[in-house]
Amino acid sequence: IIFGARIGKGVKLRFGSFICADSIEIGDRSQFGFFSQVRVKHFQVLNDFKLGHFSKLLLRRFVAGPRATVAYRTEIVGKPGKKESAYYMGMWAWVFQHCYIDVTRSVWIGRNTGIGGRSMLFTHGMWLSALKGFPVAYSRVRLDADVWIPWACFILPGATVGAEVVVGA
Repeated sequence: IIFGARIGKGVKLRFGSFICADSIEIGDRSQFGFFSQVRVKHFQVLNDFKLGHFSKLLLRRFVAGPRATVAYRTEIVGKPGKKESAYYMGMWAWVFQHCYIDVTRSVWIGRNTGIGGRSMLFTHGMWLSALKGFPVAYSRVRLDADVWIPWACFILPGATVGAEVVVGA
């Protein structure tokens, strides 16, 4: 235990990677790829977690179950100062490469759920000025257990995908 952090046995942090958090719990045999970044207030990953090369996690809270994987060049980005900016990932969940996940509000990825590469999940939707009456949406995203989101899909704020569902590309 180093300054309150709990780091399991056999953890690999590759060259150029860093973790900056107020509380850290890393399970046994977890791996962090080259030049990966983790900047969160609370970071908890269980055994055999994998974060790919050049990936970035920037949010308030990140929790991942055993054998969860975030592949290379993936960004999971939110508002580190906001308690709503939280990401939960179940065991055996997988986020493939080149994904972008906005975590302005919470994102829940269930057990054994896969998000195909180049997919995007957003918890906010706003482009034109709300002061002029254009719509603004802030809402969580939830993918239940055993879900497959194929490659290059776009998930909007407020979406909930039930268990054992395959989303068409």
